[in-house]
Amino acid sequence: PMSTLFVDTINEKTSGNGVAIPGHVVQFASNTEGGSISSTSTSFVASGANISFTPKYSNSKIIITAQSRRFNIYTANFIQVKLMRDGATNVSVDGTEHSGYMRNDNSSSSNQISIPLSYMWQDAPGTTSAVSYEVYYRVSTGTGFMADGGGIQYYVMEIAQ
Repeated sequence: PMSTLFVDTINEKTSGNGVAIPGHVVQFASNTEGGSISSTSTSFVASGANISFTPKYSNSKIIITAQSRRFNIYTANFIQVKLMRDGATNVSVDGTEHSGYMRNDNSSSSNQISIPLSYMWQDAPGTTSAVSYEVYYRVSTGTGFMADGGGIQYYVMEIAQ
């Protein structure tokens, strides 16, 4: 026989414990930072746009999405993107240096590539203290725009385990 449970509100039994259902979103945050963000650095540099997030549970998985209106290789052959936690930890599934890569073999300004950027990462920071996520990027030569106007939008979800 099947049962049906009807509820209007789910409250934590013990104050401060919260309600965590494995596989479900515990909390969500979003932030838009910066305007036009560009660099000529061939080494990874901080984009200057970040989001601070405080996990409720130390064993949660964190899903971070970063997007911008226009991700633009202006006079660069390639641009690489990675996500850093607290400026020190590379958030990467496979531990490689970059999480995103875009290449254009013609680096003239008349042949620029301009597309919407959307990358997603998974993290397990193992803490209930605030962490900061920030996109870092580098170009091969010339100029690359992390955001050609409109800044970077971050969307962060905490998933209970």
